[in-house]
Amino acid sequence: MYKGVAELLVQTICLAGGHCFTEELVSFLSYAHLSCLSDELCGRLGHLKSHQETGSHYGGCAGTIMDPPIESTMPKLVQSVLEGSATMDGAERNMRDTFHMVVKSFYYDLHCDPGTTELHIAKVLFEKVN
Repeated sequence: MYKGVAELLVQTICLAGGHCFTEELVSFLSYAHLSCLSDELCGRLGHLKSHQETGSHYGGCAGTIMDPPIESTMPKLVQSVLEGSATMDGAERNMRDTFHMVVKSFYYDLHCDPGTTELHIAKVLFEKVN
């Protein structure tokens, strides 16, 4: 159900932001690794979210995720996003940050009820920043 969704979201976000994915960028080993980790995490988080919405037990309680694959894969993703950041160009940095952002969005969605999410979106879109 969620296979490939992280990569699709990353490419959509980057293209909408005016960044294009070159053949060279997509062929980097780090891209394939980030895509694989992100898809795995988004798939698991999405699966937990669907269990949460149906009211079935998903192995955690409010505010926590008790899922060993997620707990072990999340640090790998963060390490992959951060490693070598001093030497990479802007396109690769943007791509890595976007993979991380997409996974964080799935994680956030699992933890927050729809009302809180709507409130946060409204604040970001409509309130002035001091």
